[in-house]
This record gives sequence, structure tokens and C-alpha cells, in this order.
Amino acid sequence: MPQSWDGSQAAGRRAHCRIPDGEHHRPKWQLALEMLDDLATVGLRPAVLVAVAGCGANADFRHALEDRGLVYALQVKGELTAHAEAAKPHHPPYGGLGPSPAAPLPHPPVHRAGMSDCGQWEFPGTFLGLPVHQQARA
Repeated sequence: MPQSWDGSQAAGRRAHCRIPDGEHHRPKWQLALEMLDDLATVGLRPAVLVAVAGCGANADFRHALEDRGLVYALQVKGELTAHAEAAKPHHPPYGGLGPSPAAPLPHPPVHRAGMSDCGQWEFPGTFLGLPVHQQARA
């Protein structure tokens, strides 16, 4: 249901369509999770879940998939950056001049465009929810 149908100005439209008062707009990623949960109740589980960039950029959706133990491949936009799972922020000492420095990660993020050349990057463990098995190119 569109978000515009949740406001008081849509009360007539909701009544005409017999939409219950408890039913409201939910983002598509939440609807997808509800469908996956419904499938799980009857013993069905996707081998791999594939979704478009709108879901790939949503951290809540990715975490919910991980909580359910699902394997997934999500499209991401080109400007997305990623860090290894073990990366920890580095807080440089403040020198007293100018604004306090932000806490950058000790290693630069990997730009998504660079991920296509798998030979130059190594990601231990998992990367965006998928096991990563990388081998150096000869």
C-alpha cells in the first residue's frame, strides 16, 4: 500500500477499499522478509536470495537476512564502499587546530568498482553476507 494512504486525508479511500485500520504502509524490504518468514513456516527456504540495489543498500535488510541464516547476493550502487569485517576505527590524537578529526578506518575502503578484479582484494570470512574464497591471480 502506498505511504500516502496512511494519512488522515486518505480515510475515505481506505474505507471505500475496505482496508483495515491496522494495515499500513510497509517498505518493500519488510514485505520481502515477511514472505521469507511465511515460506519458512511451511519448510521452504531459498538456496540463495538475490535482490536489487534498493535492498542491497539497506543495512536493516542485510542484517535481517543474516539473522535468518540466509545466503544472499545483493546488487549495490557504484558509490557504495565496504570495509573488511575486522576493520576497526582509528582515532588520531587531536592536535588542537581546526575541527576534531573524524575517526577513519585504518585501511581505505574498497570501492565497489574495484571489487570486479577479485585478484587484488582479499576479504577474510564474509563480505556482504557471502562467504568469500579468493585466490591470487597468476
